[in-house]
Formats: sequence, C-alpha cells, structure tokens
Amino acid sequence: MNASFLRRFAPIAMALAAMPACNLMCPYNADQVFETQVRAECHFYFACCTVGEHDIVEAVATGRFTDLSRFRDEGHCVQERLEEGSEANEIFRAIVQAEQAGRFQYDAAQAQKCGEGLITAMNNCDADFVLGDKGPLEAPTECRIDPEAAGGDGTAIIPGTGKVKTDDPCFFDFECAIPNSRCLPRDFLASVDDFDTCVGDDDCRNGEICDGGLCILDPEAITIHDDKVCVQPFVETEDCSDDPDHPLLPEYCERGTRCLSDADGDQTCELPRLEGDRCFGGNDCEPGLFCDASGGGNPECAVLKGEGDDCTNDSECELGLTCDLGRNEPSCEADLPVDVQICDGIQGAEDPAYDVPPRN
Repeated sequence: MNASFLRRFAPIAMALAAMPACNLMCPYNADQVFETQVRAECHFYFACCTVGEHDIVEAVATGRFTDLSRFRDEGHCVQERLEEGSEANEIFRAIVQAEQAGRFQYDAAQAQKCGEGLITAMNNCDADFVLGDKGPLEAPTECRIDPEAAGGDGTAIIPGTGKVKTDDPCFFDFECAIPNSRCLPRDFLASVDDFDTCVGDDDCRNGEICDGGLCILDPEAITIHDDKVCVQPFVETEDCSDDPDHPLLPEYCERGTRCLSDADGDQTCELPRLEGDRCFGGNDCEPGLFCDASGGGNPECAVLKGEGDDCTNDSECELGLTCDLGRNEPSCEADLPVDVQICDGIQGAEDPAYDVPPRN
C-alpha cells in the first residue's frame, strides 16, 4: 500500500473510526438523519474542496455551505454543528417525540430513498452531483416538496404515517392520520356566532382585531398554548373558498386535489385539469401540462413544449428546458451542461496544475 493512498484515505478512515456506531448502522433513522447530513456536508466542504474553492462552492450551493467557513476543520465542523443544533434538528426531534408518543410512524426506508443520493455524493466527493447537473432533474414523487400541501405553502413531505385522528390533540400537521390535514388551534374552529361584531379595532377586546366586521384574535398577538387538534381537509367537489361561518379556518384540499376556480369564480377541490380542459392559472393543470392562453380564446391545459418550440416563459417548457428569452424568437432550450472541475478530493495530494495560457 503506497504512501499516496494512505495520505488520500487516512482522513476518511479516521472519520469513520470516530463516527458513533448507531450513525453507521442506521444513518436514516429519525434520531440520526440530522447527524448524517451534518457529517456529509462537513466532509464535502473540508475534505473534498480546497480553501481556494470554497467561495465558488458557497456561491453555487447557497444555503448548504455558506456558514461552514467559520469552522477550523471537518472534525470541529461536525462537533460544533451537532452541539449547536438547527431548525432541521428540531424537525427530526419532533418526529422522534411524535413516534415515541404514538402520534406518528416514521419511514426510515423512504427517508433513505429521498436523501441517500446527495449524502453519498458528498461523502464520495462527487462534485458533479453536488454542484453540477449529474443529479436527477426531479425527485421521486414521495420525496418532493408538496405544492398542494396544506395552505399551499410548499410543505416538505415528512416520510411516514400520521396516527392522530380528526379532532384529536396534535402538535404538527404530519401527525394527522388523514394526509394534508392541518394541526390547528381549537380557536380556528370557532363559528361566526362565537365572535363579536365590530366596525374598527377599538370595538374589540385586547388581543383582537376587527377583520371583516368580526373581532378575531390578532395573528401577531402573543398566545401561549398547545391546544391544537387535527382538522381534516376538504374532499373532492367540496367548496374550498373562505368559510364565512368559520372566519379563521384556512381553506385546503385533500392530497391530490387543488382548490380551483371556475368561470364564475366559485372554488372547489378538484383533481388537476387534463389536456384540453379550460384553465385559469398555471396551477390548474396536471403535471406535464401548462395553462396555454396563446390561442386567443379560453385558456386550455396543453402539453409542455419541447426543445426548439416557441415560448414566453419557463413554465411552458418541459422539465430540463428553459425559455431562452435572449433569442429574437424565444424558444425552449436545454440548459448548458455543467462541467465541475473543483472539489474532487485532492487534499493531501500535490497542488493541481492549471492550464494557463501564456501572456502575449
């Protein structure tokens, strides 16, 4: 075994030796995923990239590596980040607590399916995957951010199954047994008869504001309570517009349906519209379609355009294509290929020799 091999892989061997056994055996369990992510990110940043490459990494992968330069090395990066925790760590702690209390059943296999590609790439210095275009264009369905999640806020899908029945106590949406339910304060279920009428805020009690002629709780007021229950979503064909009888209750539909408007402006939970159906916005059509208003008549759901087809914006183009507005006649075109020539794990080796053209 030559010295070059030892120099290259000794840091990885030492890191594995120092890694807790549970994280090695079950890296995608709810109580280990955060540590798995931290270890992979710190390894890629410190073991795969040179210091001179960090500014490029931080610019390309904004949000994942921008705060790692404050650590001295990979070991301190892992240790201090695990000690500090983060918002992501809180999410996984919530999952662990929900599972311990019987409110949720976590699916480690799905979590691994969704996260293993990037984790493996960071651990193996696969910069083409981490920073370039080697990774998949689209995640599997069960791993995607859910655009129809409660409230339409793009909520991440937590891998597992909720156990809390409708109207039973909960802390988080993912604990609810019916997908796309909301875990809401009981106050949100109050009927219009439970509110005082008003003309202005002065007519309401402290901590309330006048909204639509009713005194409702001020959303910016401080409220300390945990009295929340699972509230099931509206089902297909049900009215999903603002409920005048329950002014605090948000509108949201069962998974797979969307709150869509018709020609009269009425809103109901419906399946996404099919090719040739009339549409009123980009979110109306099923995946693979867009709302085409170019025909001059009523907009209709149409198949996404292919490479070279005329377009007016990116939403009209197939996955992997963008609308090149710089052309005289804008068209859907493939993005330029990305060739990543940094962060390939050269620590311990000789400095790379770059091809620099001679000066004139």
